[in-house]
Formats: sequence, structure tokens, C-alpha cells
Amino acid sequence: MLMLFHSEQEAQEYLVKLKVYLERLENIWLDSSCRTLQARMEKGAEVLGGWEQYFCGERTVQSILEYAIWVYQMKRRGKPDLSMMKKLRRNFCNPYKDVMMFLADVWKEAGLEAMEIDEYEQYYSLYGLDTRDILQSDAVLMRELAGTYRKYVIQESEEIRAELIQLYTDLKMYQKAGALLELSGRRESDVGEIEILSAESAGDEEFGLNAEEILKYMKLFVGREDIYAIDCLTEEGKRRNKEILQPLQPEVIKNHLAGKETVSTYIQRSNATVKYFVLDLDISKGVLLQVGEEEKQQYMKKCLEIAHGICKELRKMGLEGLLEQSGCRGYHVWVFFREWIPVRYVNLLADIIEKRAGALWKDSGIQAEFFPNKTRLRNGKRGQTLKLPWGIHPKTGNRSFFLNVDYRPYHNQKEVLNNVVSYSGNTVKRILASNQLEKETNTEIAEVDRDLQEFGEVGNAVKAVADSCSLLRYLCQKARKTHYLTHFERLTVLYVFGHLGEEGKEFIHKVMSFTLNYSYQTTQKFIHHCPEKPVSCIKLREQYRQLSAETGCSCNFKRTKNCYPSPVLHALKKADGSSQVTMPLSRTATKEQQKILREEINAGLAVQPIAEKMIELRKQKRNLDKALERCEKELSRIFDDNNTNSMEIKEGLLIRRRSSGKIEWVIEL
Repeated sequence: MLMLFHSEQEAQEYLVKLKVYLERLENIWLDSSCRTLQARMEKGAEVLGGWEQYFCGERTVQSILEYAIWVYQMKRRGKPDLSMMKKLRRNFCNPYKDVMMFLADVWKEAGLEAMEIDEYEQYYSLYGLDTRDILQSDAVLMRELAGTYRKYVIQESEEIRAELIQLYTDLKMYQKAGALLELSGRRESDVGEIEILSAESAGDEEFGLNAEEILKYMKLFVGREDIYAIDCLTEEGKRRNKEILQPLQPEVIKNHLAGKETVSTYIQRSNATVKYFVLDLDISKGVLLQVGEEEKQQYMKKCLEIAHGICKELRKMGLEGLLEQSGCRGYHVWVFFREWIPVRYVNLLADIIEKRAGALWKDSGIQAEFFPNKTRLRNGKRGQTLKLPWGIHPKTGNRSFFLNVDYRPYHNQKEVLNNVVSYSGNTVKRILASNQLEKETNTEIAEVDRDLQEFGEVGNAVKAVADSCSLLRYLCQKARKTHYLTHFERLTVLYVFGHLGEEGKEFIHKVMSFTLNYSYQTTQKFIHHCPEKPVSCIKLREQYRQLSAETGCSCNFKRTKNCYPSPVLHALKKADGSSQVTMPLSRTATKEQQKILREEINAGLAVQPIAEKMIELRKQKRNLDKALERCEKELSRIFDDNNTNSMEIKEGLLIRRRSSGKIEWVIEL
């Protein structure tokens, strides 16, 4: 402060006025009538102008709000002093979100990425943690960090927060990654007592999902889609899984949730990929044989404490675990992936977790089992099954349930369906690489070239399949680049594109023409003898195990009775003229059922043009709203200059009214 006071009383008067001035600035940000940042800045500028008139001399900025208003004024005048702005910014901590967003935009426009990130970190209480020099090799990650923060301040979702945590982990800023996790309100305190939730106390109504929720449930938890198992007890009272060689349908899930039967899912697809990782923690059978009910509850608490410790280790790695009480003698820790990823990556992830947290359960009376495990599946083997959530345990009659961020049961269990955080395969690979496993994970989950220009003009049905099915796209690009396809690869192209009508048959010739031994007559002969039904996704994954895993075979088709998943469904969903596309139906489907299925699958085609029109109309509405807002501002300026709320126009009397804090314009005839 550069002002000199002639007496103690003068200094005291100054401090009182300064306090009033700063409170006035704060009140502007608390005033509900100031709904926009611009309105707050304009009002704040008026207060700041009055204070500067009182001060009449050189002074220092007193608060983050005054600093923001000062920057706003400089920016509006087009004369920002970046050096002074950077120097003064260090003096204040900012608790206001709109100020954070404004200053972050200022630094972004000035190309000061580090200052932009500082704004986000200060607001989220991360500033000052993990102080280390930013290396040149960190530049790409820092740009990605700034871009991710821009999304996060608009929508503070768990998914985007998980991306921030992963980026901080990649930058080896583990304190910031850990602190960011605390924003969700998760308490790292000791775990309290947990009441075992029984089927009777849960009630069927809580787990009665509607059709949309069942689809979300299946997308999250159901593994291999073409078979499932019923978890039941033998006559000797032992658990066994009865294999059901049918696709898992929503009706089966309803029975599972209603407690009529307990359903288990095979977690691995036939191409050795999974879409989640689960660590199953249970009281060992040896301990159960020796302890009573009271001691069992103590072991359950110990089991939960171990699960709690594992979740902490996962968070240090940049992953978020979802905790489930199994309904029997332990807990499950779930980690979800956005797509189906190779089992070997998940096995390596399990190795890291065991190395970091294995001491938690060693010699504790608690046993741990990993899903997937490291058992290599031989031909005909299905692998592990896992009881689906919210099912009744066959032995105890207890229902499984999920725990929230405080390690207490969710009051509304269905919240889980919308709050799950998932991770991409490349995110998992980054974690493995950061834990010095680069040599074992040197195969990228490939993004296959989407450019089909070399194939000339292609129809909508062909384009839909090629765009959506990475495996088929890979085979087409392989023919173009290597001029070679094996006999089975040629048949695969035929068994899919041969069912897309004339445009599909023409495309087969285009693909085969890139191969060195292409013959029009031979290709036409094979097209003529194309099988009646298209090949299924399950068959393709079995034949191309590694390739389908590496190219990211993650299509998610709606489960429809009498219809099996096949790449041709992409054409039925997205392409015009789909009547020429062969429906992948079972032999038992009647003609009427086929008609109904085709209409159901093609429903999206009728919705698409309407949705596009609605989007366009909304864009027009936004433009009209902006134009109307500009007109209203100009009218307000004219009315204010003339100190009036009404004016005569040709149409009548234009009146300005204030109602509930808003301005209304009315024409009275």
C-alpha cells in the first residue's frame, strides 16, 4: 500500500472504507439478479471506479474480484499488460468458478497454457502439490490436460475427472491425482460396520428396472452375449453353473432381479477380450469352518478394509473401482473399460495391483481371485463365470449390492447405472507403460484406416459396415495394401458384403481386384454360392481371436429374439435401401417375425431425418434468440437514454416491464 496517512484515525477510516468496498464487490457475486459474468463485471467496474476516485493515487489490487474486473477492463480496451497480469495473479486465491473460467480463457487466448492450468488447479485446490519442472516431453500431455479441464469445468462428470486423474498420473503428479479424487467427497477414514442386506430387506421393487435401465445394465455387466449360466445348488448343497446355450435376453435379467433365478455371465469373449476387471475378495473356506457368526462379521469388516485399500491403490494408478458386496462372504472390486480389450492387458494390470496391494490380503484369512484369471482358454472352453449384480446368492439367500463413495450401500442402487467410470484400452496401456511394462505391451489397440477412397464409390450399406466393423475394414485395407488375402479372409468378406445386395457384391469385386490372383469369374462363382445367412460376430471372433481383439471388436447390438449379432446389422441400422440386406435370423423365425424385426431395427432410419430437422431448428432458434437479445439491449439503451418505459410506435405503445427480475416487452394496441 503506497498511501501515507497523517493520523491513526485517518488510517482507521481508510480501512473501514476498504472493507466496505471489498464487501460490495463480494455482494455483486452473491446477487441473484446478476446472472451473467458480464453483468457482474459491469457492476463491479462501477464500484471499482468509485473506489479509484476516492483513492486518488497509486495503489495495489486488493482482491481476486478486483483483479478480475481490472483484467476485464484492460481486455475490453484491447490493452492487456500480460507481464503485470501474471505478476499480480500470484497474490490471490480464487474460489469463484465464473472468475476461474474467465481468467482461464484470458490465458488461453494469450497462449499461456501453464497459467491456464494454474487457474483450474487453484480452483480445485490442487495448486502447489507435486511441484516439479515441466519437461519438454510433457508438452503434449499438458495440452491434453488443459483441454480436458475445459470440458471438466463445463460438466464435472466422473468420466472426465477420471481422464484428469490419468493425465496427472502420466505426468507423475500423484499428489494432484489423489487430491482430485477427494473432490467426489470420498472419505479416507476407517471403514465402519456394514449391515448385510438380505433379499427381504432389499425388496423387489428397488431392483425392478425399466426397459432402458435393463439395456444399461446388460451393457455394463453382461460379458459374452451368446451364452450364459444359471447359478444353482446341487442335491448335496454345492454351487454349480448350468450352461445355457442361448443369448442372454432382457426377460432373463428380469427374472434374475426378481429373485426367480440367479444368472451368471461368462466374462470372456471367444477372442480373449473382456470389458471389465473384477477382484473377488472372500473369507477363506478354512477360516469359515473355524469361526462363529460374530467372528465372521469381524472378517467381513477386514475384507471390506482390504477392498478399501485396493481402491486407494487403484486411485493412485488413475483408476476408479466400484465396490460390491457379493451377498455371501466378501466383496467385489469392479473396474470397467469402454471397449472390449485383450485379456493379456488386464492380466498385466492384475500383476501391478497384486504387487502394490497383495500384502493387504496375504496371511489375512482373506483370499483373492482375479476375473479374468491367467488360465488360457482352450478350444471349446468358456472360462470363468461371474454372478450378475443384484442377484440372490443361492446359498445365503442374500442379495448383492453396491457401495457408494462413503463405503455405505447406495440408498438407490440404480444410481450405479449412470455413475460408472470406464477407461479406454489405451488408458490401460498407458498405466502399464508407466509401471515399466512397455516391452510386454508394445502392441497398440489399432485404429484401422477409415479412408475408403481407393475403393471408389461405395453404397450406403457397404459404407455403414466398413465404418462400423473394424475387422471387416481391416481385411479390406489389407487387400489394398498387401495385395493378398488368405482363403478364409476372402470368405469372410464374401459372407458379410455378399449379403448387402448388389452394392455389396460389386464391392467384393473391388476388394478382390486388389489381390494379385484376382479373377472376375472365380469371384463371381463364389458370390453365386454365398451361404443363405451372413456370418455371425461370434464366429468371426472365434476365427480371428487376436486380430479382433487388437482392432477393438466392440460392437454393441441390441439383443433381439431370433436375431443373432452380425456385421450386416450396421447396414440395417444406418443404410438406406436396407430391404436388400439379408437379416441375420435364426431358422425358427417366421415371416411375420422377420417383418417385425426388420421394422424394429430400421426404426432409427425414420427417426434420423426428424432428429436432424430438430437439431437444425434448434440452431435457428439459438440464432434468433441471440438476435432478439441484441434488439432488446438496444431498446433498453434507448429507453434508458430517454428515461422512459414506454414509447409510441406504428403498431401501438411499446412498453418495458420488469417481472420477477426479468424485462418483458409488450405492445399495447
